[in-house]
This record gives sequence, C-alpha cells and structure tokens, in this order.
Amino acid sequence: MAIKILSGLFMIAHGLVHLLYITPPPNDDKWPFSLTKSWLLKFSPEILKVIGLVLMYVATVGYILFGLIIIFTKEPSAFLLWSGVFASFFSILLMIIFWNNNFVVGILISTVIMGLAIGRLLGYITNIKIF
Repeated sequence: MAIKILSGLFMIAHGLVHLLYITPPPNDDKWPFSLTKSWLLKFSPEILKVIGLVLMYVATVGYILFGLIIIFTKEPSAFLLWSGVFASFFSILLMIIFWNNNFVVGILISTVIMGLAIGRLLGYITNIKIF
C-alpha cells in the first residue's frame, strides 16, 4: 500500500513540475523553462507559447490523474492507464520541442513512466502484473 501511495505521489509531483513553464523566470539567463524559444519549431513566440501551454497542461493534468488513479483504485482499468501513456507522450514532446540540456532527467523519468504504463496495459493481455 505504501508503494502505491508513494508511486502516485511521485506521478503527481512529476506532473506539477511541468508548471515551472508558467512561473515567472528568475533573473537567470540559464532558466530552462521557456515556452517562447524552440530549436525545433520556427513559429512566432506567441504561437510557440500556445503550443507549449497546451502540451504542458495536458501533461500536468494527465500525470495528476494517473497519480490519483494509482493511489485510489485497487485495479485501474486499461482506459485509465492510458492517462499515464498520454501524459508521458505530451511531456516528452514538450521537452523535445523546448529542449534544454537540463531536461535529460525529465525525459528519462517520463520514458520510464510510459514504459511502466504500457507494461501494465500489456499485462491485461498477458496476465503479468508489473505494478
């Protein structure tokens, strides 16, 4: 039970970290969370910000939902587990589009979460329990 609660709280915390994109940046040129500069997309800063906000909010809400599902459900349905997959997808996409070298750990965390959620989804097919 403690593992479920800790895992769920970790998912919620990981989701909340994405909100750093909308916090006012400190007076530091190395602040990694910017939604107006992308190495991948060459749009105006206004359009980049809209794209980034959509990705950020979907990832944040998805991880919070996934964390709550882990904590409060005995056996999450396959439908609910998809929130972890989609949250990870949008999180990874957000970090790739607005890349900063500090995001390597975030990409790894989101990739592991996606793998665990997919593994659990595959468990419905194979009857193997991952978590």
